[in-house]
Amino acid sequence: MKIYLLLLLGSCCTLSWCKPASTQPLEIITEQIKPQVAQLRELPFSQEIEIVFQSPEDLQRVLQREIERTYPGETLRILETRLLKFGFIVSPIHLDMLLTRLFSQQIAGYYDPIEKKMALIQGNASGPHTSLFPLEMMSQLFVQSMGLSLNNILLVHELTHVLQDQHFDLMSLLFEDLQQEDMASAVRALVEGDATLVMIDYILDQQQAGLDATQVPDIAASMQRWANSPLVQGLGLFQTVPRYIMDNLLFSYLQGFEFVLRLKQQGHWKVINQAYADLPVSTEQILHPEKYYEARDWPSVIGLPDFAEKYSDWRLLEQNTLGEFNIHLLLDGFLPEEQARLASAGWDGDRFGLYEHTMNGKLFLAWYTIWDTPRDAREFFEIYAAMLAKRHVGHSENQVLGDRITAVTWTTETGTILLELRGSDVLLLDGFPEQFQEDIMTTFWQSVKADFQKDIVY
Repeated sequence: MKIYLLLLLGSCCTLSWCKPASTQPLEIITEQIKPQVAQLRELPFSQEIEIVFQSPEDLQRVLQREIERTYPGETLRILETRLLKFGFIVSPIHLDMLLTRLFSQQIAGYYDPIEKKMALIQGNASGPHTSLFPLEMMSQLFVQSMGLSLNNILLVHELTHVLQDQHFDLMSLLFEDLQQEDMASAVRALVEGDATLVMIDYILDQQQAGLDATQVPDIAASMQRWANSPLVQGLGLFQTVPRYIMDNLLFSYLQGFEFVLRLKQQGHWKVINQAYADLPVSTEQILHPEKYYEARDWPSVIGLPDFAEKYSDWRLLEQNTLGEFNIHLLLDGFLPEEQARLASAGWDGDRFGLYEHTMNGKLFLAWYTIWDTPRDAREFFEIYAAMLAKRHVGHSENQVLGDRITAVTWTTETGTILLELRGSDVLLLDGFPEQFQEDIMTTFWQSVKADFQKDIVY
C-alpha cells in the first residue's frame, strides 16, 4: 500500500493546509476545474469521482494507519539505522516521530487510489503557516504574483492523480517494494512529475491560453534554482527535516517534472502515457532522461551472498539499492556539489546489505557498486575514500598496485572498514571483525552480477 502513503505525503506537500483561499466549497471547485484538467492532460475522466468529507481527526487516523501499514514492525528503525551507518544523518532523528510530524500538517484534500475517492478535509484551522512545504510555497508565489486561486492550482494536481489511476491503475505500479527503493523513486517521479507538469500547464494556461511548459525555456532549471534558493532553503521545514528526507521528497516533484517534461517534448502526452506501461527503473533514468527514451540504460543487478547464513551470529536487517540520486546526496553531504555529481554520474548499479550482530548489536554494512567504466569506478573510489577519511579520522592503510591506490582500510572502534576497487566495481565493507577479513572479502567479491531484465520482479 506504499503508493497510497506516497500520494498522501504528496498531498501534504501540494495541498493547502491553511484556511481555503476561496469562499467556494472545495467540492464545487473540484467539479469546475475537472474539464480543464482533462483537456490539459488529454485524458477523459472515465467515471465520476466520488467525493467524501473528512475531519482533520479522520485524516490523522488515515495517515497513522498508512504509516503503520507501509512501515511495519522494525522497518522505520532499520531505515534510520541505515541512514546513520551510511552517514546520511549523524545522530538519531526518530523517524517515526518525524513522519507523524510531517503528516500532522492540515491539508485540503487528497485522492485515495484504494477506495477510488477524493477526500476533502473540513474544518482546517485558520491562521498563518508555521512551516510551508516547498511546493505549496511555490503555489503561494503564483497566487500572489498572478492572482490565481491557490485551491484551484493544488486540486489540479490531485485530479491528475485521479486521471492517472483511472487510466493506468496507480496501485499496480511498483511503489510497494521496500527493498527496491531506487526503482520505486523512479516510478514515483513519473507519477508526481506528471501531476506537477499538469499543474504548471494549468497555471500557464490561465495567464495565456494555450501556453504550456514546453514553450517556456529552461523552466525546469528555473524551478530547481528556486528550490535551492536561500528563500526556500531558509524555511523552517528545511532546517528541521533531514536532507535525505526532504531531497527525496523534492526529487519526485522537481526531477520528476523535468523527466516528464522531456518526455512530452519527445512526443507530447502519448510518450508519457506509454511510460506507464514501460516504467523507468532507476533514478539514473530520471536524472538523465535520454538514458530512458534514447538508448535505454538498464542498471546492472547485483545478488549479494547470504552472509547471515554463513555467519550465524549476524542477522540481515535490510538489502536495498541506493541508486545514483542517493549516492549523489550521500557524497554531497561531505564534499563539494560538483565533485559529488561527477562521482555519482557513472553509476551502473549497486546493492547493499546491512547486518546486525545478534549478541552485541554491532552493525556491518556491505555495499557493492558497479560503474559504467573503470575510470568512473576509480573516480568514485577516490572521492568516496576522501569522504570516509573525513568521517573516520585515525589510522588507515593503503594498498597500492603500481602507482595507484586500489584499497584503503580503516581501523575504528566499531570494526574494520575496507574500501576496494577492482576494475569497474567498488566494494565497501564497514564494521566487520578484522580476523575474518579475507574470508568476508572473498565472500562479497563473489556477488552475482547480471543484466537487468525488464519482466523480472527483483
